[in-house]
Parts: sequence; C-alpha cells; structure tokens
Amino acid sequence: MDSQYTVLFVDDEENILAALRRGLYEEEYNCLFVNSGPAALELMAKEPVSVIVSDMRMPGMDGLHLLRTVKELYPRTVRIVLSGFTQLQQILTTINQAGIFKFITKPWMMDEELKVVLREALDYVQLMERKDELEQALRMQNAAFQNMLKKLDVTIESAARQSALTGAVAHDMLVAITERQTKACSESVKSIELKTLGELLLDTSGTVVGDPTDRTDSDLLNLYRHVFSAAKDITSVSVPSDSSDLPLRYQPKLLESIIRSSTAAIVGHLGTCVIKVTCQKETHHGMAMNAVTVLYAKTRTNSASTRNPDPDETDALIFIVGQTLEPLMQTQNGHFVCRRAEVNIIVKYLLPIALPSKKQ
Repeated sequence: MDSQYTVLFVDDEENILAALRRGLYEEEYNCLFVNSGPAALELMAKEPVSVIVSDMRMPGMDGLHLLRTVKELYPRTVRIVLSGFTQLQQILTTINQAGIFKFITKPWMMDEELKVVLREALDYVQLMERKDELEQALRMQNAAFQNMLKKLDVTIESAARQSALTGAVAHDMLVAITERQTKACSESVKSIELKTLGELLLDTSGTVVGDPTDRTDSDLLNLYRHVFSAAKDITSVSVPSDSSDLPLRYQPKLLESIIRSSTAAIVGHLGTCVIKVTCQKETHHGMAMNAVTVLYAKTRTNSASTRNPDPDETDALIFIVGQTLEPLMQTQNGHFVCRRAEVNIIVKYLLPIALPSKKQ
C-alpha cells in the first residue's frame, strides 16, 4: 500500500541525505533525495510527492521559501521540517507561513521519531484521499438523488394531470349520460352507458399522461399487434406488415391504454370478433394525420342463441367510448372517432405526422 507514496528529502548536506538513505532503506514507501530547493521543485513538477521533508538553512532557496512554494503549488503535499535551526521565532514563522505538519530537530531519532512522524504523515495523506473519495461518492449520489427527485416531480405532475383530466371527463360524461337518459332510454341502454363509462375510466386512470415522444407508424402498428394479441374473444387479427416509417409523436403507454380499453369495451359488447387494421395518411382540419382504422367485425355463427347487439345499445356504447377517449387522444394532439357499420364497429385513431424541423 505504501509503495504508491513518495517522500522527498531536501538537504544541502550530503552526509544528512546519506544517513537518511541508510535509515529508511527498508521502508515500503519511495524515498527520493535532492540537495536544493530548485532541484526539489524540478522533481515535483515531474512526479507526485506525498510528503516533503526539508532542511531550513540552505544556500540559495532556504527551507521556508521552498515550503511556502510547495504549499502554493502542491497544497495536498504534507510538509515536514528537519532542521538543526531551533530559534522559536523562525519555527513559528515556518509553521504559520508554510503550514508545517511537524517540526523535527537535528539530530533526530530514526525509529522513535522520524519514522513515526512519516507514518503519521502518510496516514494523513490516505485520510485525505479517502475523504476525497467519499466526497466524490456523495456528489454522485446527490446528483443521482436530484435526478430521481426530478423524475418523481415529473411523474407526480403527470399523475396530477391525468387525475384532473380523468375527473373532468368523468364529470362531463355523467352530465351527458344524465341528459341522454332524460329521454326515453331503455334500462339496457342506461346500464351499458354507465357500465362502459366505469370500465373505461378504471382502465385508463392508472396511465400517466406524459409528453409525446418521437415514433414511427411502424412502431404504432407493432403497438396494435401487441394489444390485440393479448385481447380476449378475437378470432383473427389482420395488421399491415408494411409501413412508410412516417414520423409520429405520441406517448406509447397512454395510447396503449386507449387501444386496450376501447377494444375491451367493443369486443365485450359485440362478442367474438375479427379485427382488420388499415393505415393511411389523411388530412384532418388542415393537419396531416396518420389514420389507423380498426374494423371490429362481429363473428357470424349459426347458433340460434347468438343474437346481434341491439342498435340502440351499440350506439350508446359508441357514444360513451368516443366521448370518453377523445379527450385522452387530444393530449397527444390526436383524435378518436368511433361509429357503427351495421352490426360492426369502426374506430379511427388519428395521430399528427411530425414535421421535420426547419434548419436555420
């Protein structure tokens, strides 16, 4: 572990440096020796030094000047004085101006004093490194936490938007149902309207309304395949295998919820169905749209017990499905259109085609 650390000794007396070499040759840390302040700075410019041990009285650049320079250029290097100059004022000046870790006087005791001080200095270096690691980890964890908070804020905001939208849709639909039922409506029609509204609101309320993302009509057709493959009472599904990769923008989870809930309501009303999907470009109120038309065709059987749905009941279901899901499609700048074709039901999902951004 200590082999990665370097201790630099600076003294103008060669016999001092030789004594240090002899006394420290078994230590695991690297020991370097130079005889002047300029030589020490030159060496430190080339390789990292963990601890510097310097004499005070040296010709040219003295120890105080050297250690002040080291403090300025390499503040993380631990600074130690090893000197026979013991005037109190000079010691205090060195400590105050150069930030000395320890002051050792000559002659020194190798094992009981110098090695102990060097061990303490290296422990201090390791402590500072560990502190840096912890601070870096804390910064990274804080950044990750802040990112989580931002995502949570977005989720909460989206959930609030969804809750407000669902509440508004529920209110408007209940008012509409009440107004319709003041007219002559059969009990079966009233039951279908309320049951369908409740199921649609329950199925879509858990989906968070997010911002649309860049997709293509190929992605969209794959989404329809995914939803229909999991739906019940569908005997066959025909979805176009080719696409023009038109650029679209929509929120997949929300659109999946709309397709799934509308399919569940329609198939639950008609019984077993055959589904046929077509996809083409259309212009809707002057806007280029990708229109996916889904035909829910009731499967014809020879069973006498199987009857076609009552047209009034089908119209009631179409009204509720269309009016409930259209506001959700509008959050994607799209539209939801639902109509009856004899005993079958046709749904059209319209999404705007994303225009390429203009280059400045």
